Amino acid sequence: MIYIYTHPAEERILCIHKKNRNLELAADSNYKEYIVPDDFNLDLIIKDENGKDFTLQYGILYNDFVAKFNADYSANRVSQYPSIQEQLDMQYWDSVNGTSTWKDAIAKVKSDNPKPSS
Repeated sequence: MIYIYTHPAEERILCIHKKNRNLELAADSNYKEYIVPDDFNLDLIIKDENGKDFTLQYGILYNDFVAKFNADYSANRVSQYPSIQEQLDMQYWDSVNGTSTWKDAIAKVKSDNPKPSS
């Protein structure tokens, strides 16, 4: 997973973390945390002085990132699923209480972010 932290009011990306979540930024209401799969392309292609394409790794601009994220159903799903720890806790309590909290939570994420028809 890749964790992207943005400042929506200023329309900018603050930082990109691979593998680890920044708990301080995630808890701050001024920032928005996005969680995307490792293969989510965050590169920006620009032209060099000779007009040739140049790839700037992790150089995606804020508005381009938000538009791409919103258009990608799988990225939306990833960001809305409860953490693995929360899911395991839901599953445990579902088995103890005979409830379907975990199944309901996962079904809601899937129904809110349907796969596009091919």
